[in-house]
This record gives sequence, C-alpha cells and structure tokens, in this order.
Amino acid sequence: MSSVFLAIFTCASRFSSVYTITASVPEDMRTKQIEAGCPVVLQCVVSDPDACVYWYKEEMQLTSNSGLEILSDGNTRTLIIQSAELHHSGLYRCTTQDDVIEFQVEIKVVFCETTVELSCIPQASSTRDTLL
Repeated sequence: MSSVFLAIFTCASRFSSVYTITASVPEDMRTKQIEAGCPVVLQCVVSDPDACVYWYKEEMQLTSNSGLEILSDGNTRTLIIQSAELHHSGLYRCTTQDDVIEFQVEIKVVFCETTVELSCIPQASSTRDTLL
C-alpha cells in the first residue's frame, strides 16, 4: 500500500527574503469571446512590479513576435494579439512563480451581411428614336 503526501515547501536562506507573488484578474474578464480580425487583450495584475511573468497558450510558452505583444507596465502584465484568427482560440495562462491565472479565449467568425441596393438606370433614348 502506498501513501501520497502533498505539501508546499518554501525555502529561504538567512540572507535573503522570501516573497509570495500573486496575480489577479476579475472573474468576468477571464472568458473572452472575440470576433475574428479584432484585437485580443489579456491582462493580469501582479503583487510585485518586478515579478517575472510568463504567458502560455495551452502548454506552449509565448514570446513577442509579429502579431503578438507582451507588455509590462508597473504591476500590470498584458498579452495582445493584434488580429484574432480561429487558431488563437484556446486556454491562455499568465504565470508567476507562485500563481497562475487562466483565460479562455474563443474566436468567432462573423460573416457580415452586405446589403446591396440596386436601382434602375433609365436607358437613354437612341438617336433613331429621336429622329423619327
């Protein structure tokens, strides 16, 4: 018979301080439905302005590249997808050493219905009609 023990350990030396860094996001901001082509902005606020934050989509760590920006401003960390496409749908995570915030992003394709108004253009009378 085997036993499983779960524990959280924090290590600290005599010469350093130990900090717990927390991240927060209002619950209603964690699920986003975005129309294709629109920007996606995900933000989390950390307790320490110097905290390292990593962004993940599913299990892949994200880095800034064309179309994707990762910003840090004070205690706020922001992930921006410039123009959402279907493949951007998924589970995103803002992680610190002590906390994880998850966002569910769903990209919707919206087809715009275009109304075309047609009008009749009167035909010009031909010269034959005017001569008769």
